Amino acid sequence: MILRDLLTDYASINILKFLYDRESENNSIYSIKFKEIIKKFPQFKNIEKSLFILKKLNLIDEDLSKEDKIIVISGKGKHFIDIFDKLVQLTSIKNDLENKKLQKSFQIKYDLNQKEKKIMVLVYKLSKETGNNKVLFDDLIRELYPKNNVNTSEIEKNINQLEDLNLVEKTQVKNKSFIELTPTGERTIKEQLVESLL
Repeated sequence: MILRDLLTDYASINILKFLYDRESENNSIYSIKFKEIIKKFPQFKNIEKSLFILKKLNLIDEDLSKEDKIIVISGKGKHFIDIFDKLVQLTSIKNDLENKKLQKSFQIKYDLNQKEKKIMVLVYKLSKETGNNKVLFDDLIRELYPKNNVNTSEIEKNINQLEDLNLVEKTQVKNKSFIELTPTGERTIKEQLVESLL
């Protein structure tokens, strides 16, 4: 097993980056079950091969429980992502005379449907308009369905999917539901959905 196997396997990099981001945001050890990884990355058809590569290079640790395999990023895995991000920063200066900023991190491409993209963009817009990161669920509904033809179950399903991908976070305050973009979600908006904001 050589480094090229890792760098040419898109799924491996995305999984490792996901584990790294989750642990950094939680500021504690983050573990995930194998079956949950499959749900989070449906676009990748051979997750087992990618995990094998990561395990072989000692970038993740595995623990076999009675129900499923538990995956955790290793110290070496974190160190790899730290270095990888710096390499990406050095080699990916945007070719834009007005904005020559270094990209902050490796971009994970999320396979979002149009409704999920619209929800993220609306949460971003509403948060900027109100000056509050937390957007009231009812306000989001009104933006999505201005003619009152509401399909709440579909919206909740899409929001749950976005939350599983660590792009949004749901909170409950005094019987009111709020939706908020996570740091990963806001970065995704700016890097991948910027055209939707124009």
